[in-house]
Amino acid sequence: MPRFAPIPPESLTPDQRAIHDHIDSVYNTASGSSPPFTMKDHTGALLGPFPMMIHAPFFGTAWFDHIMTVSSHPALEPRARELAILAVGAHYHCPYELYAHKRVALLPALGMSQTQVTDASEGKVPDGLSPAEQVAYEFAMEMLNSKGPVAKPHYDHAVALLGKESVLILMQLVGVYSFVCLMLNGAATEVPE
Repeated sequence: MPRFAPIPPESLTPDQRAIHDHIDSVYNTASGSSPPFTMKDHTGALLGPFPMMIHAPFFGTAWFDHIMTVSSHPALEPRARELAILAVGAHYHCPYELYAHKRVALLPALGMSQTQVTDASEGKVPDGLSPAEQVAYEFAMEMLNSKGPVAKPHYDHAVALLGKESVLILMQLVGVYSFVCLMLNGAATEVPE
């Protein structure tokens, strides 16, 4: 039994329905009518981290909108972004996050190989990355594994390859997806069949 069960649209309160419809609309705009991972069940109820947002409508859509803003910011290239997200999922051993973002990373537009995606999702730097992609993955892992500030040489190297704005977006991305993974793991969110 899910800790925060998906709620079919016809059973939502008006506040919950507003959040459901907002998430659904934004995702349809971002990924079209067929996202690379299952985000709804057979009743139309949202899956993944979304039931937690719907069960707590007092959060509104702020958390979701922040995630979407950071994860679509053009300062970070799509491959670097997905590599960083996979680093976060690997760090937290988060089944749903890895399920969803391995599928995103394998989209033809990103051109990542199955081996690269598997390595990244297991916490290993994949072969065949550009220098910028490699530093994005390594910097994300450094953030996740540091018990304090990221070492200055690692930060300086990331800024030299990515630029300061992109490193800031990368830091935000690691932060928001860490929050997502913690929520998903706390809720023991299952991967869809």
